[in-house]
Amino acid sequence: MAPVKSPVRKTQMKTMRAAIVLACAISCLSGVAAAASAAVEQSHGAASTAKDDGHHEVDRSPSQEPISVSIVRSEEDERRLAEGDQAEVTKESNDRLVAYSTVALAVVTLFLAIWTGLLWKATVRLGRDAKETSERQSQEMQKSIAEATRAATAMEGVAVAAGVSARASTESVATLKEVTAKQMRAYLSVVMNGGSFQERDKEIRFGINPILVNSGNTPAHRIRYWAKAGVYDFPLPDNFDFPDGEDSVVTSFALGPHQSVVLNAGLAGLVADDEAELIVTGRHKRIYIWGKVSYVDVFGQERFTQFSHNIFWVGPPREGRWGGTYCSPFSEST
Repeated sequence: MAPVKSPVRKTQMKTMRAAIVLACAISCLSGVAAAASAAVEQSHGAASTAKDDGHHEVDRSPSQEPISVSIVRSEEDERRLAEGDQAEVTKESNDRLVAYSTVALAVVTLFLAIWTGLLWKATVRLGRDAKETSERQSQEMQKSIAEATRAATAMEGVAVAAGVSARASTESVATLKEVTAKQMRAYLSVVMNGGSFQERDKEIRFGINPILVNSGNTPAHRIRYWAKAGVYDFPLPDNFDFPDGEDSVVTSFALGPHQSVVLNAGLAGLVADDEAELIVTGRHKRIYIWGKVSYVDVFGQERFTQFSHNIFWVGPPREGRWGGTYCSPFSEST
């Protein structure tokens, strides 16, 4: 595809051609003027020589009367007169040449004046076209800057929206992870399961055997716990708190979802028979158990469950009928 020349480019080419033609015309005119000047000088020189050679003044005395003199010309004088006539002819020819050269110079000058006018007009048009082009480019540049500004503003809006979307996605992922963790994690709790009553003749002490249950949907790992048993008043006094203990059992097994295992804790020794009767009936004294179970869920989070409750027996002890209540002190879980 051929490139399209702009109006400014065409005007520049016209101006260049006009300058070349003007330079050629000036060179030709200078040559003609130099030739005409040389011819005129030569003609004037010849005429002056002829006059000096062909005419002789006769000295006359103002007091003398005119005398008729007959001049006999020699061959040399005739030759000089002939050369004078020839010089006159040459002078007339040169004068005609100068006249013609002057006319030609006038014509060329007129042509140059016309061409100079056209060149000036083309220059004015070139300046006007350049100004219009500059204004058009300025307007287009302003439009381009405005479009770029609008595009930048739009991109800024897109970036802000993307940032909001990214934050929303992050929060959504965090929320989903938290909800999933809550739904899928292991939950260990301690449930009452009766216990053993004291038999002095067999050296059997009071004890409690609660059940550790995983009610979550994933296994609990690295389970460890401690549990203690003791006899306290029923009900417990206000602001009562069970003493802390240290882990006494550390396991390496994982308690699967919806599985359970039996814990145990017993009194340190036998109690008096009258006190044992009160513990069995649970009217004023009861046997209590409390402790803490620690474990790690599948998300690597450390968890724990603190528990406390009491039990008593209903009816004859050997019938195995028992009851109990959960205690608020020392009951907490994560």
